[in-house]
Amino acid sequence: MNKNISRNDPCPCGSGKKYKNCHLNATDTPTWRDIAQGIAFNHPNSDEIMQTFCAMMDDFRVRPIAGGCHLLSGILHVLLKEQGIDSDLCIGEVRHPSGAAFDHSWVEIAGKAFDVAIQQTDNGERHAAVFAGIDLDTGKPSKFNYRHKSKGLDFIGRNALETPLAAYMNGAPRQFGKWGGIESIAKRIGLSVNINTLQMKYQGVQRRFVQP
Repeated sequence: MNKNISRNDPCPCGSGKKYKNCHLNATDTPTWRDIAQGIAFNHPNSDEIMQTFCAMMDDFRVRPIAGGCHLLSGILHVLLKEQGIDSDLCIGEVRHPSGAAFDHSWVEIAGKAFDVAIQQTDNGERHAAVFAGIDLDTGKPSKFNYRHKSKGLDFIGRNALETPLAAYMNGAPRQFGKWGGIESIAKRIGLSVNINTLQMKYQGVQRRFVQP
């Protein structure tokens, strides 16, 4: 047992379960962090990407946001860009493994999807986070199709697409963290940020609408 984790704390694997009901007695079951670290993602900033993504997952465990993809993808995008890492802030229609489609935002680096928010969708479903297109439960390519086209974005999706990132962050509910969430996660990874500077810097940034 990890002495830094209480039995009733969220399990560090990212499952959303309590530690006692998940990895407390596991000796050889890899966590999401273990699986992510084993993914062959060749990038000059692979260490920084890993550190940032894991910090986002750590934050999500203690402060989950169901259906918070537009906000969380924005936070991840800003944290990456502030480290000089080129990433695309994406939005589009994603196909669920069941065949249903839903509007969603995520981040892409070198054409690979990085998705923290998929862990808990707005209908309450829980899924594994996606790192470089890989499902962190199975270590295999995610079954979510990030290049799907159905009926087009709904009102909420269009609003996220058309609203500049800084304005979207400014309008997010306070309890969701928004700029404070960026500042908190930045501290964990040793990154110094200034909220006022970020608000100015990202006022013209828009999401990229992804289609097949």
